[in-house]
Amino acid sequence: IRAVVDDVAARIFPQKPGKELHWRKLDYEAKRFAITECAVLPFKIIATVACKPHVDKRLPPPFLYNYMTRLALERACIEAKYQGRLLHPVFSNRSRTNYRDLERYVRTVLTEDKKIEQLGKIGSDQPQRDRLLQLADICAGAVENALEPNRYGDAQADHGTTLLARFRRIGGTIRGHGLKFYPDPDVVSCYDMSAVMSWLDA
Repeated sequence: IRAVVDDVAARIFPQKPGKELHWRKLDYEAKRFAITECAVLPFKIIATVACKPHVDKRLPPPFLYNYMTRLALERACIEAKYQGRLLHPVFSNRSRTNYRDLERYVRTVLTEDKKIEQLGKIGSDQPQRDRLLQLADICAGAVENALEPNRYGDAQADHGTTLLARFRRIGGTIRGHGLKFYPDPDVVSCYDMSAVMSWLDA
């Protein structure tokens, strides 16, 4: 997987093949190329999406980030248990995130929910040093663009359609596990559902 992402970077930046792939800095054509090439790789996406206007006011940053991370890690632990593996999450190093506090919170809540047995060491690294973190950034950016309308009111559903096969499914659907909304869009009309549903339930 790293070799393919490395090749994608070399194709996008032929003069600087070792350059970091950062979704927000790519133009539309480069984004389409990146996710199309990555969509055939053997990995699964587990994503959590927060609709901030409807989020409980008791969850300002960093509590919302921690809570959404907890939802993602719960599902990743289920996946690890299913595969008989131990999960070692590696986060892209963010200067405003206290990873010790994050780990303490996650371990506390997962222990209470008895989901801790699959969770190993939690680490962080600089994204420019790891193509897998760059792949995660590409997928997260593509999911965001597929759900969040841009300044012209359009969501880029083609990003979601391209990556659809990479989402983890349970019972044939990606909702609730491969893609977890908080709050659920069936409860609040926060999302551009016409754009979302065009690929989400495909």
